[in-house]
Amino acid sequence: MFKPPQKPTSIRTLHLSFMGAVVIYGVVAYLLKSQVMLDDPGFVGLDAATYSLLLTGAIGISVILAVVALVLLPQPSWRARIMARLTKPVEDTPQAKAQAYHILRVAVIETIAVLGLTLFLLNGNLTHLWWFLGGALALLVVIFPTGQG
Repeated sequence: MFKPPQKPTSIRTLHLSFMGAVVIYGVVAYLLKSQVMLDDPGFVGLDAATYSLLLTGAIGISVILAVVALVLLPQPSWRARIMARLTKPVEDTPQAKAQAYHILRVAVIETIAVLGLTLFLLNGNLTHLWWFLGGALALLVVIFPTGQG
């Protein structure tokens, strides 16, 4: 069975990798906008009403995901349920379970950045992308593992 590294820094390294992915989304979008799209309205060119509806939905989903990652998942009852389900797929040690739990939280937050990137690809609006990426990065900073990781 795969045994994850037992150093507390391994989860920090993984966390930083997720943060780096959010930055890479921004770099890719910027390069697309400056080199490929120029003044094009994204790859799909949605009309304003459709884009507004998608933007509103993405903001709503992002708020829900932020609440899940920052409020619900840290609750002892939710954490206990998740940790109980993690007994089979990962090594049965407290640190391995904690790492798997943290990866779940980070993945939920990463979805916010992916929503922003998706909206950008649909409409080419960098401003909205920066808000989604900034929000995801801020949340990742808030839950950055400290102490034992």
